[in-house]
Amino acid sequence: SLMVMKTNYSKLATVLLILFVYCGMAMSQQNYAVITAVSSVSIKGTSTLHPWSMEGHDLTCNTNADIKKTNLNKITDVNFSCKVDKLTSTEGSSMDAKAHEALKSDKFPLITFKSQDITGLVITDDKFTGNLTGLLTIAGNSKIVNIPFSGKVVNDNHWNVKGSVKIKMTDFHVDPPTAFLGAMKTGDEVTLNYTFDFNKSHELSESK
Repeated sequence: SLMVMKTNYSKLATVLLILFVYCGMAMSQQNYAVITAVSSVSIKGTSTLHPWSMEGHDLTCNTNADIKKTNLNKITDVNFSCKVDKLTSTEGSSMDAKAHEALKSDKFPLITFKSQDITGLVITDDKFTGNLTGLLTIAGNSKIVNIPFSGKVVNDNHWNVKGSVKIKMTDFHVDPPTAFLGAMKTGDEVTLNYTFDFNKSHELSESK
């Protein structure tokens, strides 16, 4: 009947509208991959002797972002990983070995982070700030952390972001390492710092 046909057309139109909106949202986002050569993550801490730090460049990070010219409108699906055995310290190979052992690098070779939510995104011209909440996994133990970030859009192909967050190693069941026959004992709290540059990739990433 005419009424049934109108109802079916109405349902079809609704489905097409939903698909159109979904496709439009998907197309507005592009995948961006970190430029390893100019990006880094570092761990800074204290000890009974003096401050120490470790730095890593062997890392990957992908994210989806909606960027128009020099304005970042949205970020989703941030996925980061860093090889533990490629983290090197200011204290030399002995400290490196102790740290890698404390982080159980033989069993858990990667430090990873997967985003769950982004809040407080503030955009001012080509600059932006916000907070990233997600699951940080260290030595096989995971914890929800909130990471503040700030960045700048160079163009829709290239942007950068940086930030830092304080964590306690014992929250991840990691015993703070010691060195020099126990004379140097590291503190429990460390600061994770990151500086990432991103270039446009080809495919949208997916949180897993």
